[in-house]
Parts: sequence; structure tokens; C-alpha cells
Amino acid sequence: MTSNAELETLAAGSGHDQVPVLLVEDDDGDALLVEELLRDVNASVVVRRAKSLGQARTLVSDAACVLLDLGLPDSQGLQGLLQLLSIEPEAAIVVLTGDASEHLGEQAVRAGAQDYLVKGEVAGPVLHRVIRYAVERRRATEAQRELRIAQVQARENARLERGLLRRGRGVRPLGARPHRRRLRTRAG
Repeated sequence: MTSNAELETLAAGSGHDQVPVLLVEDDDGDALLVEELLRDVNASVVVRRAKSLGQARTLVSDAACVLLDLGLPDSQGLQGLLQLLSIEPEAAIVVLTGDASEHLGEQAVRAGAQDYLVKGEVAGPVLHRVIRYAVERRRATEAQRELRIAQVQARENARLERGLLRRGRGVRPLGARPHRRRLRTRAG
């Protein structure tokens, strides 16, 4: 495992933007395999590792993508995914499982994972692409959310402006006394 100081040096010396990836994996062999797969394809990522869900809780907010093992000492199945999403709802989480069951992968995606991969069936280019796509989907979702907020604010501002303009067209301000007009009568 590369130390955090070495990772920061690698990130600073690279001309590419380094994507911070949190690998939540308790098995040293599986963690080494993931790191080697990414290194072999020169993936522009910086991998930090948590060996348990407890460790991951403190690191998830700094990661652009989380690679989450579903079999951890302190979490089994989708429980870990749900807990991380409760901490960081917009997290781009890719589930890693040793179970080749597509049913579990589909459940994970329905629960909020960006994707799922079966350990031992993943090649470096596929892993790198899944990370990139998960990060981009997360960014697109965030951009859409920000756009919706801006649209709501723009509608509210327009509504307030219309109200203020109406007030300026003969509608008296609060507390102002009405003008008394004298009625003219025609003699006839």
C-alpha cells in the first residue's frame, strides 16, 4: 500500500487530475489486486484504503469514488452501502463483491450504488472506466441539483420582482394614508 505522503507526491507531480478513490476492503490480497489493476492501466487515481466500514466513515467525504467490499468485518451485504450513503448521500459508490450473483448487484444499484463489480472478474481497463463513469455520473447529478436550485431561486426572484413592481404602480406602501379625492358633481 502506498503511504498518504507518497500519494500526495504522486498527485502533485502528475500533469493529470488525480481522482481520490477510497477502497474499503479488509482483505490485503484483494486490496493489492485492485491497486495493481489501476497501476497497470496508469489510472489517474489516488487510492486510500479503509479496512472497515468504521474507518471508511471518516474518509468517505474526501473521496470522489468509493470502491466498497460488501463483506467487511463490521458490515455485511448492503448494510455498508446504506450506512455510507447515509453519511454522504451523493457519494459515487461502486460495490465490489465476491458473489457473482447479479441479483445482489442489482439490489446494490437500486439502493444507491453507481455500479457493481465481481472480484476476480474485473480487468484494469474496466475498473478504471467504472470509476471514471461513477465520478462523472456523480458530477452530473450534482450539476442537475444545482441547476434545479438555481431555477427555483430565479422563479422566486422573478415573483418578488413582480410584486415590487406592482407596489410601485399605484399600490400604496404599508402604513401610507390614502389620498382623499373630492368628488366633483356636475350641475345639470
